[in-house]
Amino acid sequence: MSAESPSRTGLELSEDEAALVAEEALALAEVLAGPQRPRLLRLAQTARTGFVPEDLVDVLEGLAVLVLQSGRARRSARAEGERLWTDVFRRTPRGRDLQGQLEAVNQALRALVGRRLDALRVECRTLGHFVFTLATEGITLTLAVRADGVQVESVSA
Repeated sequence: MSAESPSRTGLELSEDEAALVAEEALALAEVLAGPQRPRLLRLAQTARTGFVPEDLVDVLEGLAVLVLQSGRARRSARAEGERLWTDVFRRTPRGRDLQGQLEAVNQALRALVGRRLDALRVECRTLGHFVFTLATEGITLTLAVRADGVQVESVSA
């Protein structure tokens, strides 16, 4: 049941995912006073049904990022909760974008298989933005690593 529904737009949740999402959305709504509070309360309510409508997917995505990056997912629900939150995040637009980035990086890395490694270098461009350069015989690959993902910055032959 943890796949997007073809008959309606939004995101389907398994029973375990629904319980986690509802609990965390309610907990965050209780401490917020701003304009996101009503949307979080609505997310908590709709998540219990096992379906998050399209207009709340951005709220779900933001909540998933918050609980995963802060470590709250693991602290409050252990490794299984972190795994469930990660599965939910991967089905959001930002999660699908990240998966696409990873596929592109892995495709570029496959071009280096079997080549002699000449040099490796990691640099910090700025806080939270790192560059990893791999030089092999005939190909230099530079990857940009940031909090929101990893991307191929350049490939030169």
